[in-house]
Amino acid sequence: MIGGHVGKILRVNLTTREISSIPTEKYEQWIGGFGMGMALWFDEVDHDYITDTHDKTGFEPENSICVFAGPQQGTLAPSSARCEIMALSPWSSPRPQFSRSNFGGKFGAFLKFAGWDGIIVHGASKMPVWLNIVNDKVTIEDGKDMWGTDSYQVQELIWQYLDTTDDYSNWYNLGEGVTGGSTTQRPAILTIGEAGETLSRIASVQ
Repeated sequence: MIGGHVGKILRVNLTTREISSIPTEKYEQWIGGFGMGMALWFDEVDHDYITDTHDKTGFEPENSICVFAGPQQGTLAPSSARCEIMALSPWSSPRPQFSRSNFGGKFGAFLKFAGWDGIIVHGASKMPVWLNIVNDKVTIEDGKDMWGTDSYQVQELIWQYLDTTDDYSNWYNLGEGVTGGSTTQRPAILTIGEAGETLSRIASVQ
């Protein structure tokens, strides 16, 4: 890492199924995961959509979502495990407004270890999907069997799919074409749960 950044941001378009990367360098002047993510969000989201939200819900495909790890993620720095998430929030009333939140756990560090400083997701899929990030190998997977399950069940299903349901004493092969080869860690997972699937305004990312 240079200056706490690994150098690239993951861009995913669920409508077109296109996966690409953005150099982090352009956003390093905006300090921290929140600063970089906010600058990227306002660059990437259509300005007409942002500036006129009186008839919007926040659930439109035009509303992208950013997840960003800060420059201290994956280090031993105290209180550095918060990962930022931001978008136009459907929770706001009477109309959606740009908002942000954060969460702890291992996801932010794992994202950095996989070689990504952040993620921006555009568009919407016509069917349930989940994003599988294994270092530089990123795929959009079929999620129909996970739809309708709770946050705990989704984690178990993904671990089963990736054959990482055992304890942490075994090495897991990451597959062909993946830099790094293998790991002892089960994947860190973000899930929206059943509330998110039904577009509840108070749903959260778990």
